[in-house]
Amino acid sequence: LEPHEGYWDRAGRLRAKLIAQRRRARLADSLIAQVCIDYEVRLVTRDDDFLHFSKLGRLRLAISP
Repeated sequence: LEPHEGYWDRAGRLRAKLIAQRRRARLADSLIAQVCIDYEVRLVTRDDDFLHFSKLGRLRLAISP
C-alpha cells in the first residue's frame, strides 16, 4: 500500500498520543495502525497492544481468537 500524504506525521502524532497516555506504542505497531486508519480497513490481529490504538486513534479491529 502506498502511504497517503502526511502519513508519517499522523503516525508520529498517533504514537505520541499513546505514549502521553502511558500506553505501549511500538513504532511498527504505530505504522501499521496508521495505514489501516488511512485506508479505513479493519486490522485482523491477535495482538492486544492494538486495543489502545482503537480507543485513541480510530483503528477498527477484528480481533482473532
